[in-house]
Amino acid sequence: MELQTQNKPFSLAPTSFEGALQFAEMIAQSGLCPTNYKGKTNDVFIAMQMGAEIGLQPMQAIQNIAVINGKPTVYGDALMAIVRSHPDCESIKEGYDESKKLCWCKVKRKGQDEQVRYFSMQDAEQAGLLGRGPWKQYTRRMLQMRARSWALRDVFADALCGFMPREEVEDYEIKDVNSTPTAQVSTPQVEPQQSNVTDLNLILEGQA
Repeated sequence: MELQTQNKPFSLAPTSFEGALQFAEMIAQSGLCPTNYKGKTNDVFIAMQMGAEIGLQPMQAIQNIAVINGKPTVYGDALMAIVRSHPDCESIKEGYDESKKLCWCKVKRKGQDEQVRYFSMQDAEQAGLLGRGPWKQYTRRMLQMRARSWALRDVFADALCGFMPREEVEDYEIKDVNSTPTAQVSTPQVEPQQSNVTDLNLILEGQA
């Protein structure tokens, strides 16, 4: 497999399709491979490609990209890292307003005004999120992830290429919009036919 050294201390980056496929197979068979990618060379390969499109190294990609409800997602912390490394990112600030029970995220992109997005306890309640899974255990953290998601995706949509944070997508209900009601098929009524088998009770009674 061909390797290239980047400006970082040490990095393995395949430079050909064959090299990338070989690397994906090595990862899929490794004991350090995440469970959802274990033994799945094709999935690892695709995750590596997706990661490359948003600036993630191969190992970063398989650690941070997961398919949730049929949609590729990244962890909220990886979302932050991708935007912070973008050359147009000037600043990202986050916080929690105790009096208003909400989290906020401010994002500043070069040449643009600072943008701020909020997500409150009221928003979470209206969305039916409170009391569900991590929302019950880590409420403020989940509020933070929603505010961050909205701000980063609005200001750096080009850098994120449509990726959404895993923490948000996991909350969505799965609805099959392509499903159609099953047609009710009426079964024709068939007149019962007299059996040719002699009833066992008649035999025992000597009436057969």
